[in-house]
Amino acid sequence: MNRVIAVFGATGKQGGSVAAALLAEGKFTVRAVTRNQNSAKAQALKTQGAELVEADLEKPETIPNAVKDCYGCFLITDYWAHMSMPKEIAQGKSVVDACKAAGIKHLVFSGLENIKATVGKDCPHFDGKAHIVDYIKEAGVPNSIVELSLYMENFLTDMKPQPEMDANHQPTGSGVFKMGFDLGDQPLYVNSAPDIGRVVRSVFNDTSFIGKTVGIASDNLTMQEYASIMAEVTGRNVVFNKGFTPAVLESLDGVIPCAKEFAAMFQSIAEGHQVRDPELTMKLDPEILKYRQWCINNKEALLAAMPL
Repeated sequence: MNRVIAVFGATGKQGGSVAAALLAEGKFTVRAVTRNQNSAKAQALKTQGAELVEADLEKPETIPNAVKDCYGCFLITDYWAHMSMPKEIAQGKSVVDACKAAGIKHLVFSGLENIKATVGKDCPHFDGKAHIVDYIKEAGVPNSIVELSLYMENFLTDMKPQPEMDANHQPTGSGVFKMGFDLGDQPLYVNSAPDIGRVVRSVFNDTSFIGKTVGIASDNLTMQEYASIMAEVTGRNVVFNKGFTPAVLESLDGVIPCAKEFAAMFQSIAEGHQVRDPELTMKLDPEILKYRQWCINNKEALLAAMPL
């Protein structure tokens, strides 16, 4: 029988990508961890060959059964589900404790760096994961930490290019769309969410990654370059939003949700604290989407996000 990997968040973006990649390869048995095994997404995984097990990070007593008799575990914690760093840390610790008790041989955790430690400002959705990373290492569970980059899919939602505004914050009708944040000369790492699973699969397949951190990114361009490529692909007049610095974003706290938190994140990036490895990422997944191809694949969605 194949060795079993428990995948938390198996019906979400990250966990779903990992489950899909592992199922496609067939080397491991996938145990999809879900709060509701009767959901459509859970049942779809079952039809693809996954085992289903119900567990809820809000209920620590349900977790040991999810990792029982498993070789490995993929763990993703979701700060945004409750927006509480202490709760996210407690949930992560519960899984780590269960993995240690079960004798898990390879825990892969989707972690992030500690922003508070680098810029002195709170960024709970990063900092909580950094605390869980510390706990994993203290617990001594054999682990690999994967650190993701900004999802390119954010350019279709929260970070989609915005129409140029006049002094009264009304669209000028110029057809100009401003994109991104001013990070100075610092480039921005990105990756596409659906590609994550193949990289994680490669990490599970190679025990030399145990004890290591893998920074995932498919591109590392300046915001000017991202805007120029999007303009070239879509034909829209997309320009870099020069002057919209992390400090300006921070000043909009109360106007833009979580402005201070994201300002701290972008400040850390602008100061060069974020480190990812596109070259290694390409070795782990030669098929990973580069930004230009992502724009080509999503051209119609991008045009819909920037109506004239």
